[in-house]
Amino acid sequence: MCVVHIEKKCIEYYDSIRGDGINVMENVFQYVQDEHRQQFQCEIENKEEWSLINKDAPQQENGYDCGVFAIMFADMICGDLQIQFEQRDINSFRIKICHSIRTGKLWYCESFIQAV
Repeated sequence: MCVVHIEKKCIEYYDSIRGDGINVMENVFQYVQDEHRQQFQCEIENKEEWSLINKDAPQQENGYDCGVFAIMFADMICGDLQIQFEQRDINSFRIKICHSIRTGKLWYCESFIQAV
């Protein structure tokens, strides 16, 4: 998962299977540049000020939980929470995701844990 911080001029990469993400981040930055050019009819100034950061992220222990990991990365980032969980937490996160879908209400990780 990539997060683009326009104000901070950085792109963060979170990968639960230890990828370095450099190609992904470069492609995302190219997309940001293309969108900027289309929107403002000019190039991004000071491209060298942008940072591409491979963030330390919890790692999955199998080949099928990447979607849950990505959703929880996004959830915790949106909730401005520390990304701290382990493989053993995934089943409870599946319940959280299901609950969010069924109720149509997004529960950030911390508030969900307190509510259950």
